[in-house]
Amino acid sequence: MISKSVQKLSKKVMNIAANDIADKKARAVRAGQLMTPEQCAAFLQIEVSTLYVMKSQGRIPFRKVGHLLRFDFDEIVEWTKPKAKGL
Repeated sequence: MISKSVQKLSKKVMNIAANDIADKKARAVRAGQLMTPEQCAAFLQIEVSTLYVMKSQGRIPFRKVGHLLRFDFDEIVEWTKPKAKGL
């Protein structure tokens, strides 16, 4: 009985720690800044490979700075907001 309680508590602590790390990475970017693919993926809480697929499919706004791939923080925030259906 105690063992199950300890396991549940341990699992909750691990989830909180993982979410805290992702939150800190995402908060490191401020409005108006360009994010690296790693920062953008952390902000969206997705895998970097998923981000690249979305970019290749044209499903997410991105920019090229020279040969570097970047994501505008403000554009990504707007992109994540629900879209109003046609009026």
